[in-house]
Formats: sequence, C-alpha cells, structure tokens
Amino acid sequence: MTQVGKNKNDQLNESQLENLENFLSKINYTIEDLFREGKIDIYSNISINENEFPNINKNLRKGIQHLLNKFNLDWVISKIAYDLYLRFDKTISQGQAEAVIRRATGLKLSSTARSQLYELRKKIQRYKRFLTYFEEWGVKFDFTLKIILLGFDVPFKNELITPLFKTQLYTPQTIGVEFLLTERNVLENTLVKLHLWNMSGDIKFRSIRPNYYKGSCGAIFAYDNNNPASFEKIKLYFSELKGATDLKFKLKKKSKITVEMPRILIETGESKLVSWKEGQSLAESIGAHYFKMPKINRSNFNEVLTFLTLQIITRAQPTT
Repeated sequence: MTQVGKNKNDQLNESQLENLENFLSKINYTIEDLFREGKIDIYSNISINENEFPNINKNLRKGIQHLLNKFNLDWVISKIAYDLYLRFDKTISQGQAEAVIRRATGLKLSSTARSQLYELRKKIQRYKRFLTYFEEWGVKFDFTLKIILLGFDVPFKNELITPLFKTQLYTPQTIGVEFLLTERNVLENTLVKLHLWNMSGDIKFRSIRPNYYKGSCGAIFAYDNNNPASFEKIKLYFSELKGATDLKFKLKKKSKITVEMPRILIETGESKLVSWKEGQSLAESIGAHYFKMPKINRSNFNEVLTFLTLQIITRAQPTT
C-alpha cells in the first residue's frame, strides 16, 4: 500500500489519506483553505502559498500530499485544526479539532487526544439540549434577499461558487440558473438569508434570463480582465436586468416603497487586455460599486456580499 509522508513517522496510507480527504470535503474545507495565500502557521511561522505548488490542479488530496512531503504530519494536522478553530468561531478548540482530524483519518489517538474528544462530546450534548429549546429563535431570519450573480462562469465558478457555498438547491444548467444559499449577521446583528442566483451566460439562455431577474434586491457582475468578451457581456446583463426590474425592488411584498437596487462590479485577473480605467468607466455607467481583485477568494467575496447586504438593508429602511 502506498505511503505518503516526509518520513516513516509522517506517513499516511491510501486509506488514511482517503479518510482525511473525505472528512475535509464533508466540512467544505477546500484546497484554497489548505493553501490560503499569506496564511502563517502559529507554531512554525511558515507561510503557505498555493503558488509554491503549481501542479496540484485544485485537487485536495494532491494538496495534502504536497504538504506531507514538505512538512511533518503533526504540523499539517495542526495547521488544519487551527483553520477549523477559526472557521467555527472558536466553538471547537484547536486541540479538539486536532483530535477529530486524527480520529476521522484513522490515526492512533494519544491519551490527551482522547480527553479532547471526551470534552467535545460533552460540549455537543450541551449544545443539543440548547438547540432543542432555542434553535427556532436563533435561526429565524429578519430578511431573505435574492441576489443575482452575473458573469460568474468559468473560471469563477470553480474557484468561488463551489467552495464558498453549499449548493442546497441545485438546478442543472438545463434551465440556466444555479441556486445557492448563505447567511450572515449584518447591521445591528440582523440575521439575513441570501438566495444567490448564479445565472448562466450561455447564449441559449438569453431569452429566459430576464424572467429570473424579477424579485431580486441586488446584483453582482464579474468579468475577467484577460477576457474582453466577458467585459462586453456586462453591458448586456445590465440591459437585461434594467429591462426586467427597472433597477428597483421592494424589501417587503406589501410595501408601497420601491428602492434602487444596489449593484457591484468586480474586475478580476492580472491582465491589461481590459484596463482599470475601462472597468471604472463601466462601473460608473451602470451605477455600480467597483471592486478590483486579482483573484476572487472566499474572504474577499464574503466582504463583497456583506457590503451588498448592508446596502440593501440600509436603503430599505424607512426614512424619518
């Protein structure tokens, strides 16, 4: 059986490697998390950058193999555990996360790791009792907002949409739209559910796209500055959106007040085929806030979503 690791003390057999990959996939831990640019491990002060590993091809298993070949197993587990500690808002301690990773991978547990799992079990039992009585109130949303995503085709879809959201309501591209869900706390701890409609740019869906725009509260356009055609498509999408919605929305169905729909334009890529000034000019012409990102990732796109959500809610507040 093939062994993966820097030395005999850092080896994972194929079964263990598969277990670790399956565990990380289950909790939506991606290759981008594993090689987050600029991420520094709290113990070894080593910067992890996916550019060091150009041949991993977005494959989580290959990414794990690369790290195990360069660093020791304890370091890799510690790095992932710290990410989970932060991702789950410190609900799980780093030690508990390390114990879970080892158990899920099929590695032998030390007495300390067993104690960590025991403490985690007690914590889960407390949370279960808590959720029995209070979950209904904790998950009740103040607002549900529909956001249109336009221009998020390849490479955006593979790099952003798949790792960032759970496709809880997946619709095949036979109807030209993919439904995604996320939620966030924003202004004054308002809990908002976002329904994200990722529209296909395929020409065969052009005639039906406007039907999907209705009821939307905001829109995010994206183009690749290495692809002038994607830049030109933004003008078409904007025209469709304006024709279907008049760029207005009502946050509440029975409200008589209509509000201007906030819009965001994202330029990504590091090419000069579409200049920065052209991007700014386009943003001004469609009335959109302009964001330039060499590469879209979980962190900066979450910031964009939060910004747009705040724009929607604050615009919809009644004036005094």
